[in-house]
Amino acid sequence: MLISLGNTKGYQFDRCLNDWQIDPVGLIALGDNGNDMRMIQLAGVAMGNAIEPLQAVADYVTDDHDNEWD
Repeated sequence: MLISLGNTKGYQFDRCLNDWQIDPVGLIALGDNGNDMRMIQLAGVAMGNAIEPLQAVADYVTDDHDNEWD
């Protein structure tokens, strides 16, 4: 996703959902920092290494980015 100066990931996420008439219930977004806040509020999983405010608004907090899956 390309984002123009002055916009945020969350704004663009909202815009895509509205433009394409998609219900965020079926979506998932992953994030770890403050610029991911709106996405995580809408459809989100915070990474285990995410900042605390992001983890607080997430539906779920997963493992951190340093762990590999088998």
